[in-house]
Amino acid sequence: MSANTTKTMSPYNGALLKVSFIPILFAIPFALAYYFTASLALLVAFPFFWLVWRTRTQSFIFVFAYYLLLNWEEFFDSLKFFPNKGIYFSFFIFVAHALFMSVWWVLLYSPKKTSLNLILRTLLINVILTLPPLGFFVWLQPLTCAGALFPGLGFTGLFLSIILMCCLTSCIAKMTRIRIILVFLLAVAAIITNLSYRFPPIPAGWTAINTNLGNAPSNVFKTAMREFTLVNLAQNALDAGDKVILFPENIALDWLAGTQDQWGSVLQSAKNKGANIILGAQIDWSDGSYENTLIMFGSEGYEIHPARQPMPLGLWRPWSRETYHAHWFNSGKIKVDHQIAAYLICYEQMIPWPILSSFLNGPKPTIVISSANQWFSGASGYRKQHNAMLANVRLFGVPSLTAVNR
Repeated sequence: MSANTTKTMSPYNGALLKVSFIPILFAIPFALAYYFTASLALLVAFPFFWLVWRTRTQSFIFVFAYYLLLNWEEFFDSLKFFPNKGIYFSFFIFVAHALFMSVWWVLLYSPKKTSLNLILRTLLINVILTLPPLGFFVWLQPLTCAGALFPGLGFTGLFLSIILMCCLTSCIAKMTRIRIILVFLLAVAAIITNLSYRFPPIPAGWTAINTNLGNAPSNVFKTAMREFTLVNLAQNALDAGDKVILFPENIALDWLAGTQDQWGSVLQSAKNKGANIILGAQIDWSDGSYENTLIMFGSEGYEIHPARQPMPLGLWRPWSRETYHAHWFNSGKIKVDHQIAAYLICYEQMIPWPILSSFLNGPKPTIVISSANQWFSGASGYRKQHNAMLANVRLFGVPSLTAVNR
C-alpha cells in the first residue's frame, strides 16, 4: 500500500517543483538587477523568460515572483507610511500591487511559440506598459535596460533595446543564424556605446541639498525650527555662489502665508544674487485637496510646478476629496539659468512616461532634476528607485541632479 502511495505522489511532487521553484529561481537575478545601474542591462532578457515557459501558470509565477522580490521593501514602507492601518493592510498592499503589475504580462502570455507571435507580444507588452495610462502606474519596468545598454542614444537606444528583446524572444521559436548574428551585433553595439559614453557634468553653480529631517513634525514649534534650518541651508548655498539650489520633495511642508514669510529674506537674496531656489512644498486647496509641487523663486520670478503623477494610494486618491492632484499633460519642464530642466518628483523616478514625455517634444531638456522624500523608506528601496531614474537619464545623455530627504 505504501509503495503504491509513493508511486502516485512522486510525479505530483515533481510537477509542483517544476511549476513553482524553477520560475522563482529565474526571477531572482532580475529582481536583484536594480541594485546597480549597470546590471539593469540584464533586464533585456526579461521578455524571453516571460514567454519561454510552457504554461501560463509557470509564466505567472515567474513574473509575480519577480515583482514580489523586487518590491519586498514595500511591505515595510507601508507600515511606516500608514501607521494606523496595521500589518494586514500593508501585506495586502504589497501582494495586490505585485498582482496588479503582473496581470498585464499574464494576459499577454501565449503558449504558441511562433516567431511572429512572440515578437508581437514583446512589442505589445512594451507599448502598453510604457504609454499612458499604465506608463504612470507600472514602475521599475524591464525597458529601463535601455539606459544601461545604449546610453546617450535617446529614443534610438529605446528602439534598439526593444529590437534586441524581440530577437531574443524569437529565439524561443527557432534559433537561426541570422537571429544569433543580430543579437551579437546589438550586444557589440551596446558595449561600444558604453565604452564611448561620458556622463555630462552638472552645470556650474547647480547644487542639491540633501536633508535628514524625517517626516513632518507634529509640534508646530518644531515645524518652525525645521523651516528655519532650511532657510539657513538655502542662504548658505547662496552665499557660496550657487545659482540653482534644489531641495527635496515636500521638505517645506505646507506652503502657507507664514511659510512664505519665513522664506522672504532668502527670496530677496536670491534675486539680488541672480540665483533661483527650487523647493519641494505642498499646496493646500480649500476643497481639502492638495498639490505636490516644486516651487521655484528667485531671479526668474515665482513659479509652481506640480507633480504629474503623485504616488498612488499614498498621495493620489482620485476617489477621495483629500487627494493630491495629478497633471498628466504638463510638460514637466522648468526653464532656469539658461537650461531646460525636466523634473521628476519622487514616485515619478520609477515610472517611464514622465521622463520619456519630457523628451518627446521641444525644447529638449538639458538636465534632469529629481526631488524625493524618503522619510518612510529604507536605503534599499530608494537605491532601486534612484538607479532606475539614473538609467533613464543616462539614455538621453544629459546630467542629473537629485535632492532627497531621509
